[in-house]
Amino acid sequence: MDELPYITILSPAYNKGATIERTFESLKAQTCFNFEWLIVNDGSTDNTQKIVDEFKTSLFPIRVIHKKNEGLNRTFNLGVRESKGYLILRLDPDDYLLPTAIEQVMAHKQVLENNSQLCAVCFLTQFGNNRIVGYHPYSIPTISNFIDYRIKDKALGDRLEVVKRSVLIEYPMIEIENEKFCLESLMWNSIAEHYNALYIPTAIYVREYNEVSITSNLTNVLRNNPKGTMLTYSHYINVLRRKKSEGYKVQKDIIKNSINYYRFALSTKEKRSVIISKIPLSLTLLCFIPGVMLCCIDSLSPKFINKVLNKLRRNALNT
Repeated sequence: MDELPYITILSPAYNKGATIERTFESLKAQTCFNFEWLIVNDGSTDNTQKIVDEFKTSLFPIRVIHKKNEGLNRTFNLGVRESKGYLILRLDPDDYLLPTAIEQVMAHKQVLENNSQLCAVCFLTQFGNNRIVGYHPYSIPTISNFIDYRIKDKALGDRLEVVKRSVLIEYPMIEIENEKFCLESLMWNSIAEHYNALYIPTAIYVREYNEVSITSNLTNVLRNNPKGTMLTYSHYINVLRRKKSEGYKVQKDIIKNSINYYRFALSTKEKRSVIISKIPLSLTLLCFIPGVMLCCIDSLSPKFINKVLNKLRRNALNT
């Protein structure tokens, strides 16, 4: 019987024909091959299916699942269920791994196996010009959790989380009926209430944000999936309020997220009484009108606003 791979590299793919071959080349360039590559094609309408069906190598197993288009969350959850690895590394087909990535993950194998409260090992990501994405607060390997890492230690930008499969089975991405996307921060925050993660101050993953990615079109994606967005923000506001009671200085974060809650919740067909009931009245009085204003601005010119916000986001990440 073939030995199971230790890591499943999971690539949810939708219309990634232009970039997924570079992803494949980065996997063939690895210094360690204790992994499988599982591609879940989410009903792509370009040449993604043709390209991935032709991928072949003797270095590691490749499995491909083709399915109808259902969005990232359902696609990711299916990939997790079908994975064979002890760990899952999500590799978006816009992006690629540096040559020693898998070797560096495997270096933490014993630490992860010997600590049941440790759910993941997390690495930095970088742009193609070697600039680190966002801000990372630790200069040495540090155990924290997804909430404290962001709230207390003020980390910014995307990380690579290599997570135990069992934890992602226990806490999957949220699936909302008639919607195709829900921010994955809801999943990470739920995990953080029960597990820690090991943060490594080394980049092993290269991110390439492009004009068709979810990140580059986030405002429109959130507006088109308002129930999931509403759930994510209301949950995070409750997390922040709990952290405030523990002495964390998060009042500005609470206000910002409450404004965004109304910004996107007002795009739902939920009754206004239901929307208002999800967060405290004091926050509603303070944040409802700014949220309405942003909702109106988004609806008037979403492409222009999204372009401006993306430019500001890129500038912030590059500084």
